[in-house]
Amino acid sequence: MLSPDYPFEELRQSPLDFLAIHNLAEAQAAVLRLKRETGLYRAMIEHGRLRGAEFTVEKIAQVWASLLFTIIPSLALKHPSRYYGETRRGFRHLWRKAARSS
Repeated sequence: MLSPDYPFEELRQSPLDFLAIHNLAEAQAAVLRLKRETGLYRAMIEHGRLRGAEFTVEKIAQVWASLLFTIIPSLALKHPSRYYGETRRGFRHLWRKAARSS
């Protein structure tokens, strides 16, 4: 269970990633749902194990290294005025590109 904040939503790929909650009542309802729907609970656990492979220390280090030492420098050389002062949306695009290349 997570709040539907931008970083969580950005990484979300499936409804099995997390149950979004906004307040205590929704958190309580989500706990009850997981207790009642044991298949959903098990599916979320298994899905979490699979997704966890994307977030090892080694994988995150590879993505950062690709982004910092390959992708950003090459783009900055090609388009210096475009990548100076890059927006959050632009960096999200670059992060995805780094993740695919590592």
